[in-house]
Amino acid sequence: MTFPLPTSIASVSQWTFTDWRDIKATSAGADPFGVATITLDPVPDGEQWLLDRAVIQCTGALNGHMRMYANSFTALELLDGTDTGRFDVAEWPSGLLVRTAAALVIQWTGCDAGAVGRFRAQARVFRRD
Repeated sequence: MTFPLPTSIASVSQWTFTDWRDIKATSAGADPFGVATITLDPVPDGEQWLLDRAVIQCTGALNGHMRMYANSFTALELLDGTDTGRFDVAEWPSGLLVRTAAALVIQWTGCDAGAVGRFRAQARVFRRD
């Protein structure tokens, strides 16, 4: 009778919490259609972010809508949003994951022309071992 011996398992890299990131960005003035957009640089290679908290604000009298996407303005890339785009706060207790190479895109619609959008978020940074 033959007994199989245990085999070693290949080493698997893991994501480890390494730092905090404070993300701050401001849009240019909204276009004549009331659209203001912020596109952040992509998350660096070998890094992932877990957003814990965000504050958004848009100047102007109109209460526009804000949507946050990963990479592009498509329904499948939608991460979160609010219908109170002049001011709102979001908290994600388990974190909102933004993967390696993803670029956060924050867009306000229905704003006054020339209104400025502001985004600030706190993120946990994870790096691959």
